[in-house]
Amino acid sequence: MMNHLSSLAQTLILFSTGEFGLVRLDDAYSTGSSMMPQKRNPDPLEVMKAKASVARDFCPRSCPSAELSSWGTIGTLSGPSI
Repeated sequence: MMNHLSSLAQTLILFSTGEFGLVRLDDAYSTGSSMMPQKRNPDPLEVMKAKASVARDFCPRSCPSAELSSWGTIGTLSGPSI
């Protein structure tokens, strides 16, 4: 679940950039950059990414049964034999 929250936050951060412009956070949920005042930093999304990462790293130590890889099994691709 933490992988999904982190991915959602990263996607929303990406979509809120000037290049995409698909999402706009209200000024109450973002802060201006000290170097570039026109740039808006999505603070709640950055915090969500950080807390999801900490929770994801903590869980395998406290819950051994939760040590599942988010990548699953990656099979090998083999080309034609020569």
